[in-house]
Amino acid sequence: MTQVREREQRGGNPFREVLSRPGALRFSAAGFDVEAVMTAAGGRPHWGKMHTRSADYLRRAYPRFDDFVALRDELDRERRFGNAYLTQVLGS
Repeated sequence: MTQVREREQRGGNPFREVLSRPGALRFSAAGFDVEAVMTAAGGRPHWGKMHTRSADYLRRAYPRFDDFVALRDELDRERRFGNAYLTQVLGS
């Protein structure tokens, strides 16, 4: 089952959250690709949710992305906490 909840963030910006059971991924009950719709509307993925965006995309979407990657590089030089998904979203 997939739910879409809408609410306001601080500053009055709209916030849409798509909740889905594991395995359903980005598809709603209606069959459309929620991630594509949200991306086209200028939405940014939640850091705690799985998505298919790349590091290049996230760098453009988040102004301080490189600051975060630099901190990760400093704190986890050996990538003990890394995995394939983090390589996709943060780069090597």
